Amino acid sequence: MKTLDTTKFHEDSMTPHRPTHARAYNSSASVMLTSTASWTCGSTSRVLAANGVPDHAVGTFPNAGNPNTIAAITVAATYTLIPSYTGTKTNLGGPAGVTGYVLNGVKIDAGTAGSCNNSGSSCSLIDNSGGWSIEALGQSSFNFGTDANNAHVQPGSSYQLVTTANSSRPSTTTYALGTFAQDWQYVAGSGDLDECNGRTGVTPEFPNGIYHYYATDTYPFLQRCVKGAVTATGP
Repeated sequence: MKTLDTTKFHEDSMTPHRPTHARAYNSSASVMLTSTASWTCGSTSRVLAANGVPDHAVGTFPNAGNPNTIAAITVAATYTLIPSYTGTKTNLGGPAGVTGYVLNGVKIDAGTAGSCNNSGSSCSLIDNSGGWSIEALGQSSFNFGTDANNAHVQPGSSYQLVTTANSSRPSTTTYALGTFAQDWQYVAGSGDLDECNGRTGVTPEFPNGIYHYYATDTYPFLQRCVKGAVTATGP
């Protein structure tokens, strides 16, 4: 799982169009690579070119729950400078398409590839064909090997655990409520944020208000959907 080092994500045509170029050597034992990220703007688009290497301290990878080694990859993404707020959510992440990137070029993807069948007798951390999607955080039944960079504190979410488990759900004795994405339901008005972990409000950069997303220390942690017009989806 990739780490995250920012807590607020903006969608607005007024975002300053300043190019940024970052290059920093990461001396963490599990990295030992140079992180590069460049954001540039044309007349209509903002372009990211990066190598996906985090520029901050990370935990130990590989580890017992995550066999993957951090490596440089090619990250190339283009976003419009004139996003359109639709008010309608589009689910992103995994095969549905990248949710976004933070400034250092690390991908935002709050979901996992893990799932269980209805009985819970067959579960895999790398196969999402089961009907119950395993969460990486907030549960103790499965270990995805995440590190301390998954913790963020921001305004409260409007998601709540269901009070009664679905009859087709794997046993709550074996897998406590909160283990699966389907254990959570969005309850409008019960928190500060909408179903995409966003809200409209004043920020230091936009004193007149703007719709923006938050990272939270409770479910869903990072947004699983966006409220802007999406021109393309897919990995």
